[in-house]
Amino acid sequence: MENKTNKIIFIVLMILGIALIGLGVYKGFLEKKSEPQETKQEPVKTISFSGVYQKGNEKVKIYQKKDDSIAFNLEKDDYGVVFDGAVVNGKIIQSILENNYTLSLQNGNLKIETNDTKIEAGDYSKISDYTINDYFNDNYGNETLLNSKYNGEFKQDSITAYLYQKDETTVRLSLNKNIDFLALDFTIDANGKLTSELFDNKYEIEVTDNSFTFKETSKEEKKYDGVYTKVKALTIEEIIEKFI
Repeated sequence: MENKTNKIIFIVLMILGIALIGLGVYKGFLEKKSEPQETKQEPVKTISFSGVYQKGNEKVKIYQKKDDSIAFNLEKDDYGVVFDGAVVNGKIIQSILENNYTLSLQNGNLKIETNDTKIEAGDYSKISDYTINDYFNDNYGNETLLNSKYNGEFKQDSITAYLYQKDETTVRLSLNKNIDFLALDFTIDANGKLTSELFDNKYEIEVTDNSFTFKETSKEEKKYDGVYTKVKALTIEEIIEKFI
């Protein structure tokens, strides 16, 4: 009799144990289910103002850079407005002297609010895209010359120099030495040598495929003179970043 009682107690304890385990699993499931689930946030889509817009005989060109800064150019007969700005909360707000400009996009078209009486406020229809190549060709030079020997980043010790060919006869230089900065336009002579003058200072550059030699020919101080070794060619985006 005693053995039978012990068996019954054992079976009851087993059933209780299984029930408690099941209860614990179910409770854990409920707790996990009740935990707040992380919601996936969609990436914020940047508004792009890049484009060519027109209202009557007034045309606007806007190029928006990677950092969301923009270059604005409005053309109208003998009057124009040019400025750089930034996209803030979906708008561009800029002031030039007493004139104020607010730009926004509505259904892909450009809305201009302004107190500038020489241009028309209102909605400008988008008539075409305005790419980085379009912006470069309008403001920096001819993209077909990017592969010339006058294009590249060059180094000499702590000095970094940037060159690019703007047109058939002009090469631009941007040179940085610590806090010193030199920016010049050079003319390509008949022999391919670059020459430039700034006030009483005269400069020469001779370019090979992988380097250039800089000479200041009019002063005793020769802090930029020497041979600069080519590091790489510059892309359109890098030229826009390095040159104003």
